[in-house]
Amino acid sequence: MKKILSPLFCMALFFAACDDELTNISGNSAETVTAFSDLRECNKDIVGKLVYVSDSVMVFACMDDGWAAVTGDVKNGTNGSNGSDGKNGTNGKNGKDGTNGKDGTNGKDGKNGSDGASCTVKAIDDGYKVLCGGDSVEVLLNGTDGATGKSCSIKQAKDGIEMSCPDADPVTIKNGTSGDTGKSCSIRQAKDGIEVSCPGADPVTIKDGTAGEAGKSCTAKQVDGGIEVSCPDSAPVIIKNGTAGAEGKNAFELSDFEGSLAEWFDSMKGENGKNGTSCNIENDKDGIVTLKCGEGENEVTTTLYKAVCGKEPYEPQTHFCFNDRIYLLCGGKNYNIYNQFCFNDAVYDFCDGDDYDPTVQYCRNYKLYDLCDGQTYDRNTQDCMDGKVREFSKCAGVKYYLDNQFCATFADGTKQINYKVTITIEEKNYSATWMANNLKYATAEGSYCYEDKDDNCNRYGRFYTWAAAVGKSESQCGRGHTCNLGEGFIQGLCPNGWHLPSKSEFEALIDAVEDGANSLRSSYGWEKDPKYGGFNGTNAYSFDAYPAGIRLGLDQGEKYYGKYWNFHYQTGFWTSTAKSGDANYAHRLELDYRGSSGNSVGSEDKSAAISVRCVKNKPGK
Repeated sequence: MKKILSPLFCMALFFAACDDELTNISGNSAETVTAFSDLRECNKDIVGKLVYVSDSVMVFACMDDGWAAVTGDVKNGTNGSNGSDGKNGTNGKNGKDGTNGKDGTNGKDGKNGSDGASCTVKAIDDGYKVLCGGDSVEVLLNGTDGATGKSCSIKQAKDGIEMSCPDADPVTIKNGTSGDTGKSCSIRQAKDGIEVSCPGADPVTIKDGTAGEAGKSCTAKQVDGGIEVSCPDSAPVIIKNGTAGAEGKNAFELSDFEGSLAEWFDSMKGENGKNGTSCNIENDKDGIVTLKCGEGENEVTTTLYKAVCGKEPYEPQTHFCFNDRIYLLCGGKNYNIYNQFCFNDAVYDFCDGDDYDPTVQYCRNYKLYDLCDGQTYDRNTQDCMDGKVREFSKCAGVKYYLDNQFCATFADGTKQINYKVTITIEEKNYSATWMANNLKYATAEGSYCYEDKDDNCNRYGRFYTWAAAVGKSESQCGRGHTCNLGEGFIQGLCPNGWHLPSKSEFEALIDAVEDGANSLRSSYGWEKDPKYGGFNGTNAYSFDAYPAGIRLGLDQGEKYYGKYWNFHYQTGFWTSTAKSGDANYAHRLELDYRGSSGNSVGSEDKSAAISVRCVKNKPGK
């Protein structure tokens, strides 16, 4: 019978027999694991396996009903007592030899006492169960984990820092508000004085002083007996005529001159005076003119003032006076120094109170912006690009530039941005505005992207059958159908105000441009044919015809119908002109890698799909 071992005995890990009754278990090697959860599955293959669990300092054994802790003192059951020996029978009496009596039977052996049961501990999901004699006597549950302490957290809020702590409402520590920016008082010239405006107060006008009353002079008039003099604020005074004096002697008589009257006159003549000297301007600047007259002891100096600012004289031709201070004129003009400044002899207004360099900046709506190659521009409708001012507008909310783009509006209201170019050749009397990119408006029928990839439509435009290009269905104008499109411009699928060019319009274009339409081909993207060569165009007129290829029609046979062909080698554009006498064909302009020799207005199967360029309607046509 197997015995349960105590923990102290099991710590040895390898066991030897202690008495004869112990089953030899030294063949089971004891493993060591860290925690009970690390024990592998206890099954019939490892019953009797012992494993030491280090974190609980216990040994567990794999039993028939799972892992059980090996613990507790084990008492051996006492040996059952033997039955008492039977007594021998008494000897028979002598006499005749009788027969021997039978031996008495032995008493029965007493039964062995049952083994004493030890207590074991079995791990369960949430603790340990104590089993004694197979009965559960106690369950020891694991203590529950204490709640994890929660720290406060902070995050950036709209107007500060939000702090969140467990079991409390969030608190926002708001940013301090910025102090108000100090604003200075401003001064401007008002109609009748100087207006002073300070933040938080109504403007105050310091009015010009009123002119003092004109001084009143005294008046005099002839009255009887004299002159009456009248002065303001006093009574008139009469200065009476003097009374006639006694007849007096003349000067000759009073002179007591001894001689005749003529001699007396001669004696009174003085010597001739010396020639007088002229006046010279000694100084003429800063508003002061100094005159010097005479020489030596007869010299007289006189100072004259042209203009005075406060108490300082100045020269009005070069300076001006403002608020009793003298300033240089700006290009011969005066100005308000409180809200204007002078730069290179030109007067400018301050920009939000500051001056600036007008050669590199300009002011609009109180903000400074950089000039565009020396030009000002309206940033609401213009951009500065590569040193040029470009007008822009919006098409379906997207910006486009008016100089080389336009907002195309189609019959169903769809809007798209397209490029344009006006080709004018005066010596050929030619001028027309063409699309400078292939049309990419999607139709319900008869339009395709090269290799059926949408990205190719965005880059190179769409391919259209002739029926789609003229705005009709295949059953109306497709291959094998003759249709009447009417007279004049054929709009087809072109946007409003534009039309699909006729055969004669393409011929006029090729005739007008130089180099046999090679100048219409793009300057990139064209590849050389190994046999025939080839080269890029010059794109001299910004028509930018790119080698987008074609989609083959039924004239190429069922094997090739619908295949995409000649990308980088060829492009074509539909005209609105059907081929006369053949319902399967319409005219188109073809440009290919061979340059001038490959440029022609020919015909194409209506079921083929090629590119479309529109031309702008001319007024009155």
